Amino acid sequence: MSPEGHSVAFNEAGKHARLDLPVPKGSRHRPWKRAIAKLNWFFLHHQVAYNTEVLTTLDTDVLSSTGLAGQIEVQAGQIQIQASQIQIQASQIEAQANQIDALGAQVWAAIAAQTSQIDALSAEVWAAIAAQTSQLDMLSTQLWSAIETQTKHVDAVSAELWAAIETQTKHVDAVSAELWAAIETQTKHVDAVSAQLWAAVETQTGQIDTLSADVWAAINNVGELLEEHKIASELQVDLVQRQAFARHHEGISELRQELVEMALQIGEIHTKLDTGAASLRRRQSAVDALLNEMRRSLPEPPSPETLGKLPGPMDAMYPDFEDAFRGSPAHVTELVKEYLPDVLGLDRHGPVVDLGSGRGEWLQVLRDAGVEAYGVDLNEEFVEQCQSRGLKVVAGDALEHLSAVSERSLSAITAFHLVEHVPIDRVIQLIDLSVRALRPGGLFILETPNPDNLVVGASNFYLDPGHLRPLPPGLLAFLVEARGFADVETRFLHPNAGNCLRYPKGTEPWAGDLAPLVEAINSRLYGAQDYAVIGRRL
Repeated sequence: MSPEGHSVAFNEAGKHARLDLPVPKGSRHRPWKRAIAKLNWFFLHHQVAYNTEVLTTLDTDVLSSTGLAGQIEVQAGQIQIQASQIQIQASQIEAQANQIDALGAQVWAAIAAQTSQIDALSAEVWAAIAAQTSQLDMLSTQLWSAIETQTKHVDAVSAELWAAIETQTKHVDAVSAELWAAIETQTKHVDAVSAQLWAAVETQTGQIDTLSADVWAAINNVGELLEEHKIASELQVDLVQRQAFARHHEGISELRQELVEMALQIGEIHTKLDTGAASLRRRQSAVDALLNEMRRSLPEPPSPETLGKLPGPMDAMYPDFEDAFRGSPAHVTELVKEYLPDVLGLDRHGPVVDLGSGRGEWLQVLRDAGVEAYGVDLNEEFVEQCQSRGLKVVAGDALEHLSAVSERSLSAITAFHLVEHVPIDRVIQLIDLSVRALRPGGLFILETPNPDNLVVGASNFYLDPGHLRPLPPGLLAFLVEARGFADVETRFLHPNAGNCLRYPKGTEPWAGDLAPLVEAINSRLYGAQDYAVIGRRL
């Protein structure tokens, strides 16, 4: 029972308790009886309260002891459970130990078996090594024998090659001697023809002078005879004089024109002979260098670097190719003159560099205008031609040259028909190096074939075997502007206007409808054959 329950029970018992005290009977004893009863009740009430507190304390202790006993029983149960688990784990450990012992026995048995196999394999390997060693010895003997045989063969081939080289050298010398003899003969022939031509010119000049004197004498005689006639006769004589003088003057002019043309042809012959002689000397030097390299490297073949120094088959033909398809130097000179105002308008502090200068038409125009300029070209034929005319041209790669020049040292960089010969990444590198080399305000000009002209883009562009791919105008202008140039301009140049279709004439209603079609055809087939992208360095 709880402490509260004990207290309530005692209170209820106190209310109905009978004291059973020995109180005298009779009414005279009632006050005493009531007083004793009240006094006993007071003491009894306090005793009940005290007993209630004692019982409460005892109940609390009993409850505490009961809870502690329950906890002890729980912990004892847990200890028993843990003991059972420990026994189970000990059984498992013992089982695992038994398994490990069994596995150890198996492993040692496997190791013993593998050891036996390894010993057997080792014996087989050593036997195979011994057999291979014997074979290698035999092969070494055979190889040394083959090397000796091959060495003898190489020596024989070297001797034959030397003999062939000497024979080829003699042949080259003979051909060179024949060429030089032919050149000298041709030169003598040209000199003789020139002497004959000049003698003929002098003879013709003397005859013309004599004829002129005779004509003037005849004219004077006619004039004297006709002085006596009437005015109409005088007018007729004057007309005859004028006609005779005109025929005489025309004859002299035609003769002089023929002489000038002959002199130009003789000059061109001399130029071609000089160019051929220079080309022959250069090729002779290349052949000599190749022969010397082959002599030094025998029995090995010549190195790729040596072979790369030899002029290619197109190098010697490219000047003639330019004459046939690019146009004569005079024609190209007129084409490039249109860029002269752009250069003259610069505040020049540094030279103009023409990359891929070719025959030097643009350099000639700049020199005639008093502009400091020089060119860079890979083709030694062009370099020697330009240098022979007093133009400053260096042999080398355009990108390597731009990489070597000082920053902001050039006033203008030009490249005519160059970018179509190089891959697009090198075009971008060319633009970047030009930004580096140009001073602020410097001019950058790129001219290239215009693929918007279908004849150029589909046919004429591929006449040059060195062309890689056409560059559309929009692409090249974008690259120039994107890599740092300002005020980028695209100029469309050199239309083939002579072959354009004529616009329809007449009052027919369809004439106006055909005009846009004709204009589109003319633009795509006979429009600008080239274009230039021009930018300025910020």
